[in-house]
Amino acid sequence: MKKIRTLLWLKTWVSHLLKLFVLQNIGNVTIKFVKKFGIISEKILDGDLRGGKIAIVAMYPDTNPLYLVSMQNLINGLLANEFKVIAVTNRKPNDQLMSFLENSCSVILERKNRGRDFGAYQAGIQWVSQHYGLSNIERLNLANDTLIWLEDATEIVAQTMKSEWDSLYLNFEVHTHAQSFFLSFSSAILKKERFVRFWRNYVPLNYRRHAILKGEVLLSEVLIKEGFRCKPYVDQSLLMNEVSVFSKEIVGIASLGNLPIAQEGGIPMPGAKQGRLSPRTEVEELASLEELLVDLELDEETLRNGFLRVLNQYCNSQAPHRIGLHLYLILGIPMKSDIYKCYPLSEITRAVKFRNPELHVLFLEFMSGKIQTYMEGSKENRKRRAISEI
Repeated sequence: MKKIRTLLWLKTWVSHLLKLFVLQNIGNVTIKFVKKFGIISEKILDGDLRGGKIAIVAMYPDTNPLYLVSMQNLINGLLANEFKVIAVTNRKPNDQLMSFLENSCSVILERKNRGRDFGAYQAGIQWVSQHYGLSNIERLNLANDTLIWLEDATEIVAQTMKSEWDSLYLNFEVHTHAQSFFLSFSSAILKKERFVRFWRNYVPLNYRRHAILKGEVLLSEVLIKEGFRCKPYVDQSLLMNEVSVFSKEIVGIASLGNLPIAQEGGIPMPGAKQGRLSPRTEVEELASLEELLVDLELDEETLRNGFLRVLNQYCNSQAPHRIGLHLYLILGIPMKSDIYKCYPLSEITRAVKFRNPELHVLFLEFMSGKIQTYMEGSKENRKRRAISEI
């Protein structure tokens, strides 16, 4: 059975790589003739973008009210840091979202849904390049809507524009890559020919694996070869400074979150058990935090240090999924919209109810809708596997 699974895995990967090879080469030829990069309409609300800071926000608008809250928190945070915002929407926003964008953004570009967030970034960057030239921009931020901003983004935006190249997360797993949901570049990078050429030649495909390998990884490789080094917001220094002061109540909630990371980190976290048991078996052995501290002979400081060790261990290793709920709970860092793949919905909702109680009902509806769409049916899931979504 193990050999059969391995063969099926190899078959899937060979199929992915073959499709990507063919489409990439077709794209390399056709991209030279592309002028509008999928843009079907543009609305210019502020005619002068020269010399300042520009943020390109890639969006696939959702009608759920929480999506509007998230976009308001992100865009208002960018505006508070004196960015002019270009919204690039991969489908038409509803009236409420459009009204907000018209009152807050400098430019709204609607485009065909092609190439995921990197395709939208490319369209926005090429639009800026053709109208103003990247060399005239002071700073460029790229952000997409796969992060759920339940809190104001002002401070995170402010802290991620202090270096030549900043990101929210930096992943060292397999390939070094600054993850695309939040990136920030200085004018020194915008003037580099290799950076300009990367965006001019990027082929926008709808394959997730392509967006990672030919988008995040290749862009990071280009910048590293140019001598730049990425400064992620989420790193060990952030956690060393902040996590030591989190409250006992947060420890109690976080101890029941993503239990497997505790086992992988070699730390006996309260309530963590190997494998899946029946709900009744799991619940009947689950004591209060105080009782567990006594049973495991752990004092509060040891428990805090244990969490700190685990969080640091995964800081540069797919942190948005492995420790994403903990980072939100402790520091208010936005969660990925697909965090339901990694944590029980009940635990996510519990964390939101603790930190942002005014939003937990909206959040539950939003996340439940995401899960239902993702698990739509076997036919839809086959389509998602074909583009590496599953």
